[in-house]
Amino acid sequence: MSRLSVSVSGFHGNAERAVDVESAQPDLRMSWFSASLLIVANMMGTGVLSLPYALSQLGWVPYFVLFAVFSTGAAISGITYSRLYENRKSDWVVIADAGFEAYGRMGSFFVQHVAYVYLGGCTIIYNVTAQDALAQTFKGYGIMPCDWLWGVVVAATVALVVQCRSSSSVPWWIAAIGVLTILGPCIAIVVYVLMTPPENPVPTELFAQDATMVHRGVAVMDIIFAFAGQIMFTEFLTDMNDSRQFPKSVGTSTALMAVSYSAVAAICYARMGPAAFADGAAVTSHIENDTLLRILNALLAVHVMIAEIIEVNVLTRGIAHSLGVDVSSGLKTTQADGVHSDRKSAPDSLPSFSKSTAAAGKSSGPASDANEGGGSLCRGAVAWLVISSLVCLGAFVISALVPFFSALMGLVSALAAVAQTYTIPLALAMKLLPMRPHTWWLCAVLVVVSILLAIAGTVASAADIVSQFSASPPFSC
Repeated sequence: MSRLSVSVSGFHGNAERAVDVESAQPDLRMSWFSASLLIVANMMGTGVLSLPYALSQLGWVPYFVLFAVFSTGAAISGITYSRLYENRKSDWVVIADAGFEAYGRMGSFFVQHVAYVYLGGCTIIYNVTAQDALAQTFKGYGIMPCDWLWGVVVAATVALVVQCRSSSSVPWWIAAIGVLTILGPCIAIVVYVLMTPPENPVPTELFAQDATMVHRGVAVMDIIFAFAGQIMFTEFLTDMNDSRQFPKSVGTSTALMAVSYSAVAAICYARMGPAAFADGAAVTSHIENDTLLRILNALLAVHVMIAEIIEVNVLTRGIAHSLGVDVSSGLKTTQADGVHSDRKSAPDSLPSFSKSTAAAGKSSGPASDANEGGGSLCRGAVAWLVISSLVCLGAFVISALVPFFSALMGLVSALAAVAQTYTIPLALAMKLLPMRPHTWWLCAVLVVVSILLAIAGTVASAADIVSQFSASPPFSC
């Protein structure tokens, strides 16, 4: 997901605070067009880089049939989230609030942890992508004896930058850089491929003949991943000046992504042939012009490192929140992470920051408040350092153990993207939206289908990862 995950609303503390902001600053709310751009920034990213591989493993007909199904399904999913938001019976700020209203504590718990698995998986994918991009950028200079050592550079850089602990919205220029550093390479790739005729043209296939069922399963998951990122939709809806126009935002953004994805996948596959993508690497690794290859991979490295910084920020806050650790001290506001609910009715297993707030309230007098504030600031900084460093370390270790771009993306898609795009909105709609009996049963059948799809995708992606270990063992040079 792709993706550059940008939270417009920052890290909301509670629904009441969000309503206050809306009434105090109505002119700062998002229009439907701004929401469209933000959806593209949030969802379009590394997923597009694996689509030529997916097309090569499926062939023209199966690929574009499935592409039409999943892109339409993603659009319907976004519209469903909008309908759920408009029919809510309580204030929603993050997606866990919807889970709680529909299914209580278990619903909130499930939705939150699907979101965390997705964000954690994206962090690992970003680490793999940035590692490979830096290795391609500096290939031939002898800087690193092993490619996986670039993963250390990525993890260390992210861990250092994320210590800023920004709790406000991501600056617009950061989002702009993130979008340009993925759109730029995509446009450059398409132009380069069109202007560079292949020396030995290889015929493409309507139906892929040599692909295994495992690789086809991974390809299907890669298509789903390219349209995932709905965990942020509740926050987008909260920050719109007219949330009823969100379906227009979803339709516009989905159409833009579908056109961009189709252009990259179709042109690269048609010009380069199926064999070019057999290794499952990102399309940026298949450019033969050395100078362009280095420039594209440098831009890609910047894009995914920005995205990883944002994801690590959200994950660190969420993990600390779940553990009951206060990392908010010293920040401008005490707020929840982008997917966790601070509702008083949230599960006991996922406590809020209220304990630290209450403890701070016991002090009396200016001197006591100053001492407590200084100690709290130090403890918050140390807690943030430890948790964020462990998140970065975990992302590096897993990316070094499983440095397989498309297979890893397929696994994350199966474990979380399918659930957030299809299973969760369908299950919420069955509980919260008025519908006729036959519609309810249709949703129930689709929920079962989405679960089976996730299981099949998990098995296929795991099998693909295992099969690649023999050719590329962990930490190999």
